[in-house]
Amino acid sequence: MTMSRKEEHLSRLFGRRRLAFSGKNGGNPRVAVVTEEDGARTVITDTDTNQCFAIKTADLENATQLCVHAENPPAIGNWRKE
Repeated sequence: MTMSRKEEHLSRLFGRRRLAFSGKNGGNPRVAVVTEEDGARTVITDTDTNQCFAIKTADLENATQLCVHAENPPAIGNWRKE
C-alpha cells in the first residue's frame, strides 16, 4: 500500500465518530458483562442476539478508555459518543 493510500485510509477512519465503551452494562438489561472464572478474559454479550466480543480483563481494567472510530456504534455493549 502506498503512503498516499495509507493517508487516505487514516483520514477516512478518523473522520468517523469516536465512540467509547462503557464497561458496565449501564442499566441495559440486553448487555451482560462477565469475567471468566480464571479472571483472564471478560466477555461482553448482547443477550438478545447472543453476539459477543471478548477482551483481556487486565486490558479492560487498566485501559482509561476502549474506543473505536465508526459511523454507528457497535451492536454489542453500551457506547457513548466522544
